[in-house]
Amino acid sequence: MTKSQSDSSGGGDANPSCRPSIRLIAVRHAESMNNLIYEEAHRLHGNGTASFDARAWQEYVEGRRVPDPGLSTKGHSQADALGRHLAVELAGDEVRVVTSPMARTLDTTRSVLGCVLEKKIAVGGGGGIRLEAVVNAKYYEVEGCHEGGEPRSGKNGPGAQEYLLSEPLPEGGGVDVTYACFPPGGGGWYTGATGPEDRVHAESRSALFYTWLVDYLDELLYCSPGGAGKGTSRPKRTVVLVGELVLSGGALRQPFLFEKPILRVPAEYGHGDFMGYFLRRAVAGFGHTVELEGVTHRSGFVHYNTGMTELEYFGSGRFLVMYANRTPHLDHDPSLRTGGTLECGWSYVMPPDKFVICDVTIRRYGPNDSMGSHLMEQVDVLRTLYLIDRTMDPDEGGNDDGGVETFLALRGAQVVGCASFCVATGRACGVVVRPAAKRGGVGRRLVESIVYHVRSGTEDGGEEKRTAAGELGIIVRPLCENSLAFFQRLGFRKVEENVAGLPTASIV
Repeated sequence: MTKSQSDSSGGGDANPSCRPSIRLIAVRHAESMNNLIYEEAHRLHGNGTASFDARAWQEYVEGRRVPDPGLSTKGHSQADALGRHLAVELAGDEVRVVTSPMARTLDTTRSVLGCVLEKKIAVGGGGGIRLEAVVNAKYYEVEGCHEGGEPRSGKNGPGAQEYLLSEPLPEGGGVDVTYACFPPGGGGWYTGATGPEDRVHAESRSALFYTWLVDYLDELLYCSPGGAGKGTSRPKRTVVLVGELVLSGGALRQPFLFEKPILRVPAEYGHGDFMGYFLRRAVAGFGHTVELEGVTHRSGFVHYNTGMTELEYFGSGRFLVMYANRTPHLDHDPSLRTGGTLECGWSYVMPPDKFVICDVTIRRYGPNDSMGSHLMEQVDVLRTLYLIDRTMDPDEGGNDDGGVETFLALRGAQVVGCASFCVATGRACGVVVRPAAKRGGVGRRLVESIVYHVRSGTEDGGEEKRTAAGELGIIVRPLCENSLAFFQRLGFRKVEENVAGLPTASIV
């Protein structure tokens, strides 16, 4: 590592390899009873065949699913295996658990706490060992708690604590349970809802939970006894985050068809994956943004039941991903590895094509307008990759005095095409379109937007545009015959030959 790399990554620490951090293990809950209902619905109603009956599938599921299910028999086996694994893995660590208030997650957490306590008592040779657990009311699955579309309040704080501690703990050990973010007045974690939660509200809630967790970890790292800068003699601190990645398939849900080869039929509504919401924010840091309101992200995380993702936390929102979706505790019995394949419906967490492929908007940035760095980067990359002659790039040519206006073709936050127009010279240049977007008429729309803007004859403020463009029209310099033909189809006419022996095209 170079000195500059050390300075930028270590913040000036004398020994970056010894920087204080917290181990965070994010775990999906074990298999729930509802998972079995979905599996049986697939079998009974032909999921994966041409005879699939979507209506019958939905009726079967809605008539049997419960708002807040516990674990299946297989789920309890998964949870026990997870607990035994973590008990050995974390035997020397100072362990805390943050959990969802949903029953399936509390069942999973109970097994983890019991196994970890039992191991620590055995290693320590005595009793008096206590673990800390926090039940956070904002950490629940997308859609929340509902039955037939009608909301159910869910457990309140004391109810979640009672449920978590409903089975005896190992003798000589105990768990101190606290709860956070529950509604005032003793309400349940889903109190106040009007129906199944949508993705807009889930994103807002993920921001709340992400911020709460960062503050919780920062307090452990910086503020508690033996925190950052207090030496390295204390045990490694580990927080186990037991949460929600279940494919809930609630009201208005429809399974995909799976055939050979697999056929995935896009649907209007997606499965929930709230842990994925958190993990995307953890990876993005405080720069996380929602690209399209109410639409799932372009990237996601898949976890088996009890699949583990480990992150190292260095404070102030800095997460280092160590591994993702591991299930070594299930290696002894592959039949226990459930819920983590495309056949389980995970394609639902990808946004439908119509949101990321079909909808293109054209946006103009004037000479004084600020373009976001994420857009500027994509424009530069497109021009570097696909612009034949960088002298046609207004940033490289050096011949266009005066303001340059940039036109972007956007699909959400993705730039699929760009073009520039010099106000002073009337020259349009740097027209670039991603190869996969060319058949969608993106290049035509970019050029037509420039033409419309010039013909409108006014700036944004309403003042008359007195430039060469207003007098001479728009000038382009095609670099190949295909490019010349493209502009001629849009109404440009030949004016004179350029240095490449091809005519300059102009539109008045």
